[in-house]
Amino acid sequence: MNVFVLSHRCGHCVHRQVALSDDEYEASWRGRVGKPCPVCGVRPEESDLQIILPKDDVQAWKDGLLPWGKANQPHANFAAFKTTSAPETVRGEMAKTLRDRMYGDASRKRKEEYTALSKAFASILGLQFGMEAEKAGDYERAVMWLKSGAENATDPDAAAGCYLYLGLTQQKLGNLAKARDAFRSVLGYSSAPATIRCAAGDQLGNVLKQLGDHAGARKAYQAVFDSRDPDFSAKAALNLGTLEDEAGNHERAKSLWEYAHKHAKRQDSVKGTAAYNLGWYWETHGDPDKARPFYKFAVASNCGEATTRAAGRLRGLPKRRRGLFGRRG
Repeated sequence: MNVFVLSHRCGHCVHRQVALSDDEYEASWRGRVGKPCPVCGVRPEESDLQIILPKDDVQAWKDGLLPWGKANQPHANFAAFKTTSAPETVRGEMAKTLRDRMYGDASRKRKEEYTALSKAFASILGLQFGMEAEKAGDYERAVMWLKSGAENATDPDAAAGCYLYLGLTQQKLGNLAKARDAFRSVLGYSSAPATIRCAAGDQLGNVLKQLGDHAGARKAYQAVFDSRDPDFSAKAALNLGTLEDEAGNHERAKSLWEYAHKHAKRQDSVKGTAAYNLGWYWETHGDPDKARPFYKFAVASNCGEATTRAAGRLRGLPKRRRGLFGRRG
């Protein structure tokens, strides 16, 4: 069975061998603990190592097609053992030169081999390993795998996915400029699924706003809004409306918030936040009766800060006048 050992410490393949017994399988990875990586020299700990087994080999083992546990050493009459005398040895400086050259060539070829293996595994597993590390809160390791996966991916969709999660991870690390660059890289893949591109555009707008680039943020949000993507256009409308409101374009902001409130999913916090914004719009424009139902919706939506603010604004609205028969006018 072909056994490959990857290191999560440096992101490289650090060992490969054919294992034909439990002992050989165990030794394939235990023997790499504390040993330098053939690509970068970093020494992995036991917890850094992960074994990768080709599916075909695993199936062959399950089907009993591999000589697992059987002796596989050469027989005594193996051709390579049929020598009548020891080979001549070379001594002195010439021997040292030959040894250095052979060892140097072998080391260089080994590094090239493991570099190629590492790139191949990164292209296949970089996104998976990166997402797992990000979910576990190991952001530095996630960055390592996602960056390697993006750089070595042969599938544009996989590369776009790596850059998307790389941007999200850099955000969590507070590296806003690196997050911005990663999200922009996603948008460079025109053939990537619309959902991935819209997710990147939405996050790009958030990052650019944090960096003070409101013009860039507006452009990013507008692109997502124009896509009319069912999962992201409402959120883009909400954020774009906030930028328009801050710029003094209140009617444009109201129109965008109305879109967000109408098209966001019921359980989405976007819907409740848009309702609060619309309530605030109508209150500040002197129509508390139109503001009231939006504030009530925001309170009922239980969407965090917007709900708290809506409850406070609702209590501050003037009470409706009572008309005939006690009804409020």
